[in-house]
Amino acid sequence: MAAVYLATLLVILAEHASSKEELKYMGCYNMSLVGKRLDGQPKLVQCLDLCRESGNELAAYRTPHFCHCVQKMFKFPAEDDKECSFPCQEDNTKSCGGARTISLYSKTYTNQTHSDLRTEHASNKKKLKYVGCYNMGLVGKRLEGQPKLVQCLDLCRESGNELAAYRTPHFCHCVHKMFEFPAEDDKKCSFRCQEDNTKSCGGARTISLYEYSETYTNDLNAVSHHGSNIIPLILFIGVVTFFISISVLIISLAFCRSRRELRIEHQQLSLS
Repeated sequence: MAAVYLATLLVILAEHASSKEELKYMGCYNMSLVGKRLDGQPKLVQCLDLCRESGNELAAYRTPHFCHCVQKMFKFPAEDDKECSFPCQEDNTKSCGGARTISLYSKTYTNQTHSDLRTEHASNKKKLKYVGCYNMGLVGKRLEGQPKLVQCLDLCRESGNELAAYRTPHFCHCVHKMFEFPAEDDKKCSFRCQEDNTKSCGGARTISLYEYSETYTNDLNAVSHHGSNIIPLILFIGVVTFFISISVLIISLAFCRSRRELRIEHQQLSLS
C-alpha cells in the first residue's frame, strides 16, 4: 500500500514537472537587426528547434523560410505589430514578419517555472509612477530608436537607471538619480503620452520624469519569497512520505510475523 501511495505521488509530481512547449511571440522588429539567415527551408517551429540546439533561445522568423537565431533580447524598441503582417505557413493565426520586418519567437511552457512566473507576474504588475515635470535642459542626448514610455523605462532599467525622462513622441533619456533642481509646474508638461493619453509626456521645453512604483518592487519580492518556500515544502513532503512508507512497511512486517506465530501456535495445539 505504501508503494502505491509513493508511486501515485511520484506520478503527480512528474506530471506537474513536465511541461508542454508553446511558442511565445516576443515582438516585431526591423529586419536590419539580424544578419544572414540559416541554410535550408525551415518552418517556424523547426527554426526555433535549430536555434535552441545551437544555444540560442530566440528565433527571428519571416515567411516563407527566413530563420535567424538570436542569443538575447534586442535592446532596440519593437516595431508596431501591424508591420509584421505575413501569416506563418503552419499557423496563419500567428504573424511571421513583414515586408521589412521579422517576428521574434521563443518557446515557453504551459506549466511555468518559478523564473517564468516571476517575470510574468512582474510584467503584469508594473505600474508607472509620475515623478515630476522638469526643464529639458537638465537632460542630454536622447536614446536612439523610437521607444514608447514603458519601453523607455525598461531600456533605462536594463542600463542600471531607475528613472526615465520622456517627451512625446519618442524622446527617451535615462536618469541615474533624482534631479536636485526644482520641478516645473505640471501644466508645462501638457503633451499626452501616445500609449496612454491620461498621462503627461513632456511639453514644448520640458520632459516628464517617470519610474516604476514601489508596488512593482514589492510584488517582485513577494513572488521571490513565495518561490523560495516551494523547495523546502517539496523536501518536507518527500521526507514525510519516506517515513510514512517505512512505518507502514514495519507495521506490515510485524503483522505478518504475528500472524505466523499465531499459526505455528495453533498447529502445535492441534498436534497436542
